[in-house]
Amino acid sequence: MFRSLPGGGSSGGSRSPSFLFTWAVAATTAAFTTFLLLVVHMLSPSTPPCVTQNIPLAGSGDPNRVYAGQVSRVQMAWGDRQQQRVQAAEGEGGEEGSACRNWILAPVTERGIPNTRKWSPWMPPLSPCRVQGLPIEAVEPDLNFRRGFTLGYVDYGEDKTQLLPYLRAALDHRMHTSARRVLIDFGANAFRTSVTWFLSTYPLEFTEVHAFEIQPDLFVVPQPNDQVLGPISSGSRLRPRGQGPGPIPGWMLQRIHSYNTLVGMEDSPHKNVINATRWMLEELRLTPQDTVVVKMDIEGVEWPVLNAWLDIPGMEQIVDELFVEIHYHHESMYDFKWNATRFSATRDEAAQMFNWLRTKGFYVHAWP
Repeated sequence: MFRSLPGGGSSGGSRSPSFLFTWAVAATTAAFTTFLLLVVHMLSPSTPPCVTQNIPLAGSGDPNRVYAGQVSRVQMAWGDRQQQRVQAAEGEGGEEGSACRNWILAPVTERGIPNTRKWSPWMPPLSPCRVQGLPIEAVEPDLNFRRGFTLGYVDYGEDKTQLLPYLRAALDHRMHTSARRVLIDFGANAFRTSVTWFLSTYPLEFTEVHAFEIQPDLFVVPQPNDQVLGPISSGSRLRPRGQGPGPIPGWMLQRIHSYNTLVGMEDSPHKNVINATRWMLEELRLTPQDTVVVKMDIEGVEWPVLNAWLDIPGMEQIVDELFVEIHYHHESMYDFKWNATRFSATRDEAAQMFNWLRTKGFYVHAWP
C-alpha cells in the first residue's frame, strides 16, 4: 500500500514541488554541516590534550646518591635520554594504542587524578594501561604510593594490601612453569619483613631467595624448626616450636642466601659494594626462561639502577615482576625524613619513573 504525501501525490508517483524543495534544503544543510565538521577536524590539534613533548624526565635529579658512604657516579645525558624514551614510547604499537601511551607519558598533574582523600576503597583502581598484556594497578602519587595508610585503613606506612590483587604470579601461570624461580631482595632489612612477606604471601614457590642487607645482625636467617611470626613492618621475633602456624621447614631455609653487601652501579670491594645488574646477569646468569621477582629498597640508589635497566635491551624480559620503593622529597613525607636533603627527586618524577618502567615493559609496583 502506498501512503499519501503532503503534496497530494503518492510515494510511488511523481514528487510535488514543495516536497522537492524541502528535500533540496535538507540535502544542502547536511552537506554544509559535513563540510564544517571536516574543516573543524582539519584545524584541530592532531594530538590528545596529554601531549608527550614537554615531559619531566623521571629521576632527573642528581644521580649521584650517598648510601651508607657509597657514592654512585653515573654519567647520564638526561635530555638525550628523555627524548629517546619519548620517541621509543611513541613508536611502540601494543594493544593500548596511542591514547594509552599518551596517558602513561603525560605529566602527573595533567591526568585529572580525583581527590582520593575522600572515602575510597582500600584496593587501588585498575590502570588504563596493561603491562605485557596483564592488568595492573594505577600509579597513585597523590597517595604517596601508600593507599591503605594514606586513606586511613591502617596506621603503618608499609601496608602491602594494595598489591594483592595484582601480583603477577596470580595472573600469569607461565611464572609457575619455570624450573628456576628466583626472588632477589635488594635491601632486605630483617628476615621477618619483606622476605617473610614474599615466602608467606606471594603466590609462587621460590627455588632461590637472595637477600642483600648490609647489617649482618639485622637480617638473620632462622634455624630449622624455629617459629617465625608473620611479616611485620620492622623487627624479627622467633618463637619456640609449637606456637603459631608451625616452623619454617629446613628445605625452605636451604634456598635462602644472604649477602651483607651494599648494592649499587659499580663493583667496589673496598667499599663493600656490588654492581647489582652485573651480579644478576653474570653471577646468577638469569635468563628470560627463569622466573625472577625483584624487590628493591636501597635508599635512593634505585634511581641510577633503574635508569640503567631502562637502557638494557631485554632486561624487562628477565625481571618478571619488580617491587621498588622509589625515594623522593615531598612535604607530605617530611615526617619520614624524605626531604630534599636526602633525596633530590620529586614525587612527580617518581611517578614518571614508574610510568617509564611500565612503558618499557616492566611489570612494576610501588613497594611501600
